[in-house]
Amino acid sequence: MQESGFQTTVLRFGGLVGYDRNPKKYITALKEVTNPDQPMNLIHRDDCIKIISEIIRLQQWGEVFNACAPHHILRRDYYGRAADAAGVPQLPLAPSDVPAPFKVVNSDKLVSALGYSFLHPDPVG
Repeated sequence: MQESGFQTTVLRFGGLVGYDRNPKKYITALKEVTNPDQPMNLIHRDDCIKIISEIIRLQQWGEVFNACAPHHILRRDYYGRAADAAGVPQLPLAPSDVPAPFKVVNSDKLVSALGYSFLHPDPVG
């Protein structure tokens, strides 16, 4: 961002979902769902493309934006749906006696600066 030869904006996307980015492809490789009660920070590919387009159209340079859908599905539910879609048994849930730290990413700054409405507010819904 310090480079004076061009203008840029940093986009920090959540986990990408949509189209070929589907957890049912790799669910059989998992042994259990770790941290099952943690929310996930995801974004649909359609939103990624539209956000990039809006930044360019509005010339929102010199910014750092978090880009993550407003709905945060729990890991247990995300992988449970993936197992159902793949037709495989539900994965066991790892014990969650000690809560692991996590962050719920919000995109309020991006939404405000771009006047953005998510195409997929629940990217797996």
